[in-house]
Amino acid sequence: MQLLTHAELAHRSRFDLEDLLGVALLELSYAKQGSPEWNNAMVSLVNIRQELAKHRMTPRPRCPGF
Repeated sequence: MQLLTHAELAHRSRFDLEDLLGVALLELSYAKQGSPEWNNAMVSLVNIRQELAKHRMTPRPRCPGF
C-alpha cells in the first residue's frame, strides 16, 4: 500500500476517508507483519484516523436564528 500522508488526506471528505480506512484495513490484513506494505498500511491507518477525528471535531454551521 502507498503511504497516505496528512497532506494527501487533508482535503478529503469524511466519506473518502472512511473508504480509505476500509482499504487500509484490507491491505493490513493481507500484508505480512513487519513488511514495508504492513508498515505503510499501519502509518496510513493512523493518519486516516487522525483526519477522521479532525472532521468529527469541526463544528457544524448553525442555521440562522439559532
